[in-house]
Amino acid sequence: MTATPGPGQRPDAGERYAPDDARYRAVLDRQINKRFRASPEYVRAVRSTAEVIAAVDEAVRTGRRLVATSGGHCLEGFVSDPDARVIVDLSPMRRIAWDPRRRAVEVEAGATVGETVAALCERWGVVVPLGEYPGIGIGGHIAGGAFGFLCRQLGLAVDYLEAVEVVTVDADGSAAAVIASRDPADPNHDLWWAHTGGGAGNFGILTRCWFRSAGASGDQPPAVLPAAPARQLRRLVRAPCGRRFAIRVALDAARRAAPAGRAHRAAWRQHGRRRGGGTDRRVPRRDG
Repeated sequence: MTATPGPGQRPDAGERYAPDDARYRAVLDRQINKRFRASPEYVRAVRSTAEVIAAVDEAVRTGRRLVATSGGHCLEGFVSDPDARVIVDLSPMRRIAWDPRRRAVEVEAGATVGETVAALCERWGVVVPLGEYPGIGIGGHIAGGAFGFLCRQLGLAVDYLEAVEVVTVDADGSAAAVIASRDPADPNHDLWWAHTGGGAGNFGILTRCWFRSAGASGDQPPAVLPAAPARQLRRLVRAPCGRRFAIRVALDAARRAAPAGRAHRAAWRQHGRRRGGGTDRRVPRRDG
């Protein structure tokens, strides 16, 4: 299944940030690994799949190498590669909603782990075992396999990946959005499989993903995803970019899945460190 602009149409490629724009600098500063420093000709901030397609078409047509970013947590420096001439910023794409047609929760690539965990729990009382840090973007996190505090109990987040939408470029240099699912009969099944650990940006730009448990039947999120742990810890943390995120860490479930108390204390140290103080605030040890 593909989605392309209509005949004669050239949709907006998103807002363009030039190097003299403060928003351009904000996108570059959001990249977590400061060893690498990007210097693209411009940044495209996109708000829809159609804008991603147009941004990719523009870069391909003009012969500019492009990369994509969502949360800014690419450790290897692929996004901050000095050879990249265009950065496509997916962070404005943050929709999280129930898709009744696919009977799955739809999450756009710009949503963060913290936003997604909070939405799943607060709206539907369910959980997907996403990562430990709330500021990570779903686009890069999912494509890398996506492990988190609950993975020993529930598996990886990609175990619940029903489908992905990816903007790719064909042999003729035309961009289109392809939806690939876990259904083995899907002709794009291999593209879905590649996004269960093959790494972001290697096969296209991931724009959306859908979550549901394999083999689940039901028409509402509580029937197709695991229930959120009854007791959770809410911590308010500050990300490097200065924004604040609410994250719920399922310590009870993690403690049951690991030797007594160890996962509990490790999770607390991860998210309870005072900013700049280097002091751990720990809960009392509980054995058994």
